[in-house]
Amino acid sequence: MTDAVTVASKLDSLSATLPPLMSGTAPADAAALCALTVMAALLARPAWRRIQLSRAKHKSIAGHSKWGKRIARLLPLYEFSSAEAFSRDGAGTTLARRRHEAFFDLGYRLLSKAPTTIALGEQTKNSISDMQFIGRYRVPFPFSKLVRTHLRTGSFLRSASGFEVCDLDGNRYIDLTGSFGVNVWGIDFYRECMNQAMELAEPLGPVLGSYHPMVADNVERLRTISGLDEVS
Repeated sequence: MTDAVTVASKLDSLSATLPPLMSGTAPADAAALCALTVMAALLARPAWRRIQLSRAKHKSIAGHSKWGKRIARLLPLYEFSSAEAFSRDGAGTTLARRRHEAFFDLGYRLLSKAPTTIALGEQTKNSISDMQFIGRYRVPFPFSKLVRTHLRTGSFLRSASGFEVCDLDGNRYIDLTGSFGVNVWGIDFYRECMNQAMELAEPLGPVLGSYHPMVADNVERLRTISGLDEVS
């Protein structure tokens, strides 16, 4: 409000030094010009602050999610059929046919190898948002429907050991999905840590608002590692 009063006072002083405008629509034009000037002055500061904020953002979060959604709505959705997908890079008829056969053969073998695992995933995916998201976006969207329909994989596992996981059908796979246990120390190491933590916390059980003494020890360790005064 102070900025507006200051701008208005300056405009009044400026208008007092100008000769009177008495002909035609000059007074109305002058009033409109004054109003526009005041509006520009009021909007200039917020606009400049917004520009400063945008420039201060890290490049990794540049832009705005709302603008991203607006732009995405303008892009037409298109999907490749099985007759189109295997020659999108200009491959010839023979190569496209070989790709087509290999793709559907792989899908058939995956389904035959893990029918129970895949069936439970199909039964549950409509109730778990993450499964839907991963299934839809694990490949570029023009190929997404084709892969979801014909190259299905399991999302449920029964057990894990070392660097391997086991599905509901007893198939064992090397875990390449980014599990922290595998990437850092291995699944068995983390399982032992979990067992020790359960033994320590079992006498207290689940409580709300209070902490087990081990939390204080963990906080000190994290502060030492991070160099921060406070951690969460």
